[in-house]
Amino acid sequence: MGIQSSNEKYDKGRPENITYKKKGNIIYWKGESLHGVNIKTFRILKDGYAQDINNVFYRGKKIYTEKSRNYYNFKVLKYGYAKDPYIVFYKGAKIKSANSKTFKTTYIIGGAKDKKYKYYKGIKV
Repeated sequence: MGIQSSNEKYDKGRPENITYKKKGNIIYWKGESLHGVNIKTFRILKDGYAQDINNVFYRGKKIYTEKSRNYYNFKVLKYGYAKDPYIVFYKGAKIKSANSKTFKTTYIIGGAKDKKYKYYKGIKV
């Protein structure tokens, strides 16, 4: 899914996604350009996350670089959590103790768990 030629895709939807903009061949977050973005593969996910074939972004900051390994496997969960097959993130920060294979959000807002630990807002509890 590539970028549309107009800004329609970026101006509609959830408020946190409004700040991604395209002008020419450049993607912007709140007016600042994102460097090294593959424009053809760039896509906005949700909750401030976006990605291209090489990188994952959270609110305009590059949080992860791993060429194409995770392009189709990166998933945004609920409450600011996201994961790929190897790493779990909370609002763009890696959760080092989390097991990505068993990680899932819970019914409690901000809550998550894996096979070993429980988390609240990205912190092991």
